[in-house]
Amino acid sequence: EERPRVLTVGADFLDEAVLPREDYERFLAEGWRFDIFDGGYDFEDVVDALEEFKLREGHLDVPDDFVVPAEELDDDDDENAPAEVEDLDVALAAFLASSRADADDASLLGDAAASPFPGLADPDAEPTLAELEALEAEGARVGDGVVVGDAVSPRDAPWPENCRGLQLGAACDALRCGDASGREDLEKKAALDALGFDWGDPDVYVFGLRWHQFLGCIFSFSKIKGSLNVGWDFVVPHEDPWPAPYWGAPLGTWANEVRRQEPTFRRHFPERKRHLGLMGFRWLPAVFAAPAVAVDERLPPCLRLDPDDLDAPFRKKKRKKKAAPKKGKAAPPPLPTAGDVDVDYARYTVKVLKDLLRERDLKVSGKRKADYVERLANDDLERQAEAAAAAAAAAPTAAADDDDDDLDDEEEELDVVDALSDALASGPDLEETS
Repeated sequence: EERPRVLTVGADFLDEAVLPREDYERFLAEGWRFDIFDGGYDFEDVVDALEEFKLREGHLDVPDDFVVPAEELDDDDDENAPAEVEDLDVALAAFLASSRADADDASLLGDAAASPFPGLADPDAEPTLAELEALEAEGARVGDGVVVGDAVSPRDAPWPENCRGLQLGAACDALRCGDASGREDLEKKAALDALGFDWGDPDVYVFGLRWHQFLGCIFSFSKIKGSLNVGWDFVVPHEDPWPAPYWGAPLGTWANEVRRQEPTFRRHFPERKRHLGLMGFRWLPAVFAAPAVAVDERLPPCLRLDPDDLDAPFRKKKRKKKAAPKKGKAAPPPLPTAGDVDVDYARYTVKVLKDLLRERDLKVSGKRKADYVERLANDDLERQAEAAAAAAAAAPTAAADDDDDDLDDEEEELDVVDALSDALASGPDLEETS
């Protein structure tokens, strides 16, 4: 059994029924060749098919849907051929090939066109029946080709076996748009140029990658990494779980090539652009090298001197202005006494407030300063109320004492008046006695 030359991108490379182990090892050693022409064909098969097409048709304008015939029919299978012309078909084919009116068909025979049928007396005249019969006797079928002497009619010759079934029209399109390597490979391009291959519009060509390989590789990246954030220099590592055919693939370069050629995808491959968008591919600016790192080439700050700094030792020193004296801290407010009126306890620190609470035998619990201020203010109000009550209770006793003092004063005044009255009354007697 012949070993596979090329493989489809979507093949299960670990399935030995699809790819035997020895062929897997061979592909690892020789490099993977993918079936980009559908059906197991490679570039050499396409070249052979193009050569055969040109030999048969005289040009390379391959229709887009052209497929190389898979089988060639024998004469026994050709039921459409009329029975009455079977005896003369070889001679008529030879005559048409030698006609000057059909220069294209004659040119396909090469050297046989100069004197293709030496049995004819006059090649320019219409052959007689005897001459046609003689040509028929000389002719012979070889496969599906017509042999007249050593000449073979290329239109009836079988296609090369390695090309049969090849979608030649699709293969030409793949070469023109970049899905298959050709334009960028000098050897392949030279082989196709020698045939006169038409490369088509260069604006449709995608450079730097093969679409099917890129799509399979970036799909594997999305499944393994969980995103499509491919670094510009990412290369598929040679290890599991990465698929072996993609080991060493420059996926970072491919992704940026796609971004660089975004106008080509937008104009000529909108479905591919839409497919990448559905996968989550981001159309960022293309990057093919690491951004330049800004390097400060200046000297260290301690060694940076300008002309003004060089003559600094010879210049007069500038006088520094004296700094303004710092303002001292404000003196703490005087401590209040218990029962004072309208004391602003918020001015005092928490420590001072706690000390005041302890002096007044009040609770020092709580974490807020406002609690301490409220307790001291309430204590002042209570003390003020007690002082007012005590003053009110002491007021009647003072009034009674005043009344007693007034009575004593009146009695003393009466005593003095009485003494004076007695003195006045005893005055005349004293004069008479004297």
